[in-house]
Amino acid sequence: MRMLLVQPPQGTSFGLTRILTSEPLGLECVGGALRTRGHDASLIDLRVDSWESLERALDDPPRAVGITCAFTTDVLPVREVASFVKERWPELPVLVGGHHASLLPDDFIYPDSPVDAVAVGEGEFTTIEFAEALERGQAPEGVPGILTLRNRGNGFRSRPFTRELDELPRADRSLSAPYRRWYHHGLQPRSASLETSRGCPFDCNFCSVWVFYDRRAGRRSPSSLVREIETLEEQHVFFTDDIAFLNHDAYKELGERIAASGIEKMYACETRSDLVVRYRDLFRAWRRVGLTTIFLGVEKVDDAGLAEVRKRTKGGVNTNVEAIHILREEGITPMTTFITDPAWDEADFDRLEEFITRLRLPNASFTILTPLPGTELYARAHHPRLRLLRRDALRAPREAPPRALLRALRGALPPRAARHAPQLRHGPARGAARPRRQLLGDAQGLRRGEGGA
Repeated sequence: MRMLLVQPPQGTSFGLTRILTSEPLGLECVGGALRTRGHDASLIDLRVDSWESLERALDDPPRAVGITCAFTTDVLPVREVASFVKERWPELPVLVGGHHASLLPDDFIYPDSPVDAVAVGEGEFTTIEFAEALERGQAPEGVPGILTLRNRGNGFRSRPFTRELDELPRADRSLSAPYRRWYHHGLQPRSASLETSRGCPFDCNFCSVWVFYDRRAGRRSPSSLVREIETLEEQHVFFTDDIAFLNHDAYKELGERIAASGIEKMYACETRSDLVVRYRDLFRAWRRVGLTTIFLGVEKVDDAGLAEVRKRTKGGVNTNVEAIHILREEGITPMTTFITDPAWDEADFDRLEEFITRLRLPNASFTILTPLPGTELYARAHHPRLRLLRRDALRAPREAPPRALLRALRGALPPRAARHAPQLRHGPARGAARPRRQLLGDAQGLRRGEGGA
């Protein structure tokens, strides 16, 4: 059978999604898995392609459509894609997977939803079995990891995560061949993405990765990674790991194998300050291999702030400062990330500015602390107005006025935080053609907690 895989259009008009467009690695992995079992797959990337291309792809309808929903801002675009598919082919099964869909499947599984099923957790083997159930004419509810309206209350079976990632089929990058010239990370042209590990053992309260993976991490073997790197045409490679360099010995072997193979590429990744300090020798070796840039999750400028977000950086803010110095001394560019708080006053921002100025950080980026779905902050807040926002605004985006959405968000904040929340002001209209984009822009890009590793 043939499955059409769709990367939805970007759900926010600013933020990290505007300065990086990474290849749809999750869909490439799912497509590769389908092909290993004799099925076929095709891919449409609506971030760089047109709705007309999706319409042409549906002229010869596939057996099913799979859409990825990694970020909270993808919810409305995913529904829009699913509705587009159902308008053409009402009986065509639509499967949604990805990080956000797994953590909040109710965003897609409800009466009259254009989505038929959600793949909860890792998607490779779940999608294979979903496809095979359809091919046999069986209901997909019996597949582990598949959630539908029929088994939501009773009968859903979860699928355990794969800890040895070599057991998973490899990503099929030929699926994204028409788009690869558009994939980049920041100012790096034509950048490929590579996953060396999945998961995170830390439990920062602003992040949902550890919730998704139950504070565990699995990794691929260095030998399999080198074989895949050798196939990449791009000169720049971004490691998509939630925390790169978590395992010293594995990365030491990987670097040695890359050096021995004669591969010459430039690498970037995300990691933690305490790993940089602990494994300085490893980062020195990797600079010779080609590591040029690290996104460093500094988050806060004092120990009290780190404790508030439960960063658990060993050595606190002094470790952050030391890591920045180490990377510079080794010739690696630190791209520092910080979390600002809606409850901050001017003095708090002055302290942040002083820290950045003192350490000469020209590449700092900032995330507003937000109780994003799946995070502990979200569960702790669980404000009635937030629940109203999710039900009314997200399920009926075209009828929900942006100003009402902002009032709901402002009302969900504590009084002191609401007073210091100028970012929730209503912005100028972006036109009626895409009310979804206006709504998401005014909502300040609600997405998965990403303030660095």
